[in-house]
Amino acid sequence: QQEATISTQRHSVIHWRMELHKIFFAQIKESTEKQELHSEAAKHLLKDYSEVQKELEDLMDYLLADQRKNLWQRFFHRKYLVHNLRSCKNRNRALMNKASTHIGTLINKIENSGRLTKRQSE
Repeated sequence: QQEATISTQRHSVIHWRMELHKIFFAQIKESTEKQELHSEAAKHLLKDYSEVQKELEDLMDYLLADQRKNLWQRFFHRKYLVHNLRSCKNRNRALMNKASTHIGTLINKIENSGRLTKRQSE
């Protein structure tokens, strides 16, 4: 479920980045066509924009890998906890069985030792 949420978030980010790209390139194109922006300045802007997008992509990949690592760690911690809980439950069950056996034996011994012989009853 968390993996699906991460995937959905990533697709959403990619969608909005594509929209940003369209707007940015349209603005650059329009500005150069109207000669509001020199072609050299547009080239520098596009170069800088591409470098920033590459860095952003690397950062997103790193964050995604980190999120996946954290998900796997949580998964294994949960698995470890479940295993420990089951072990504790089994140990408790074994202890209770052993205690009930000892209690039964103790009760039998008390009952047997509590019986009076004929001589004792006189």
